[in-house]
Amino acid sequence: MTHYDDIIMPKCARFGSRTTPTVAVDQIFFDSGYDATNARWSQYLRTLALDYLKQNIEFEEIARIFLSLGGRANSFLARDWSDWNTTQGKMEEGAESALTHTDQPLRNTVTGASSGDGTTTTFQMIKAYSAGSASHQRIIQKPEAATVKIGKGGALQTLTTDYTFDAATGIVTFAVAPGNGIECSWGGAFYVPVRFASEQLPIGLETNILQSADQIELQEVRL
Repeated sequence: MTHYDDIIMPKCARFGSRTTPTVAVDQIFFDSGYDATNARWSQYLRTLALDYLKQNIEFEEIARIFLSLGGRANSFLARDWSDWNTTQGKMEEGAESALTHTDQPLRNTVTGASSGDGTTTTFQMIKAYSAGSASHQRIIQKPEAATVKIGKGGALQTLTTDYTFDAATGIVTFAVAPGNGIECSWGGAFYVPVRFASEQLPIGLETNILQSADQIELQEVRL
């Protein structure tokens, strides 16, 4: 499978689209009545069902993507409209200026903490979720480069002067290693690497405009 970061699903999905996070959990039952569970994946895999307008000019681009990639043979980028930025709530498209450099933690690639150790310069973009004492860290590998903001010790950093980042991996590299205990953070929008879930793409034609008959289903992939 070849992955294409330069191919992005058109951002024309509307309400009615849905996201299905999937986990892989083994459950074992014992004679005592107790059970044990084991999570086989450290990260969720999402299925996106994008509900496009029945007839729109963007579907012509979707058809070109499908035909160029060989259907589900290769992967590309899409936006998960249920969870596409570093805020904890909902945010409308076009409101990216509301994202801040302290929205989410950066994870130290050596210690796993969200703070510096005085020597490590590389940090992974993540998004943290919590409910009560339970928590989960989602690895963000495909940030939308133009929206990225980075913080160190609560202060907004300057791109190229204070840090660089890899939009293909979500790795941030500081010019100077954050000191021991200095919190590192980030904000921005991000994409999900996906492939088409079906080997078929029904295409209709009406008034000289291509149209889709159903939702377009995409599956998140591991890279």
